[in-house]
Amino acid sequence: WGGAWVVFEGSLQGVEKSLRALREARPDDEMHLPGVETVEDCLSGLEMGYGVGAGCCRCMAEDGVAFNITAAAGGLSHSKVDLKLSEHSLDKTPLCGAAGSCGCLACEDGLSRAYVSHLVKNGEMMGKISIMQHNLWQLCVAAEAARKK
Repeated sequence: WGGAWVVFEGSLQGVEKSLRALREARPDDEMHLPGVETVEDCLSGLEMGYGVGAGCCRCMAEDGVAFNITAAAGGLSHSKVDLKLSEHSLDKTPLCGAAGSCGCLACEDGLSRAYVSHLVKNGEMMGKISIMQHNLWQLCVAAEAARKK
């Protein structure tokens, strides 16, 4: 196997130049960044051609935060939905923001932000599971978009 694991903990800030240089030096190797924990670092890693772990999905789900990723000509961008905030208490939209725009189980099953927010605020495991499913789906779509680029 010709791949490489670049293992680190923390943020990609400050090491992006080195990671880009490594990617350029070994363009055909499959490389992974398993230690990333933020959606920003996941997207940076994907855009540099690295595979990323699901750490950011888990960390954000544990914090009650869902994210939505969009692919545009300028690269990948994201928005966050903090379901602990009271502004989502009556929000009937799905985690993705628009019905039919996400293929995760939480959005396809019609779980509203208000319902998932209620679950998160009351410490129900189903809230974290729903967010994790959504975040994983979003990350997979982002990875596919990055590969096509």
